[in-house]
Amino acid sequence: MAGLGVRVGPDLAVTRYAGWDFHALCRVDGVVLAADGQGLCRLGGDADDGRAITACLELPPMALDETAPVRVRDIRVRGEMSGGLCAHMSVDGGPARRLPLGSDPAGGEGRFPVGRDGEGRVWRIGVENRDGGAFRLQALSVGHTALDRR
Repeated sequence: MAGLGVRVGPDLAVTRYAGWDFHALCRVDGVVLAADGQGLCRLGGDADDGRAITACLELPPMALDETAPVRVRDIRVRGEMSGGLCAHMSVDGGPARRLPLGSDPAGGEGRFPVGRDGEGRVWRIGVENRDGGAFRLQALSVGHTALDRR
């Protein structure tokens, strides 16, 4: 993730918002712990001085088809989302596009059409919460169509 925000709270705890390079995550007694090679970090909380915390998950660049450019058809999400999610996507280094995803899809699974904008080889896709809503993703997949120009 690009950028880094550091803030010292009233309890002298340092808060870091981005730039982590976690190698492992685990849950112990309901607390999420992460290791980044420099130490063990506790991840938690849902507010920072009364303001909602924005959580963002960015996936590495993906070549969805090695032989042809593709168009993303839809994003499929499984998990719990309170307040909803927003996906952001870009292709071949172009501008990012935002797509609001619903909140708490029926049965915990949702399929969100993307539309016909954008085609290319290397896609960057991420999701973030809206209005500080909590989310727990179990699966995220991308439906795509290969564009054969013959």
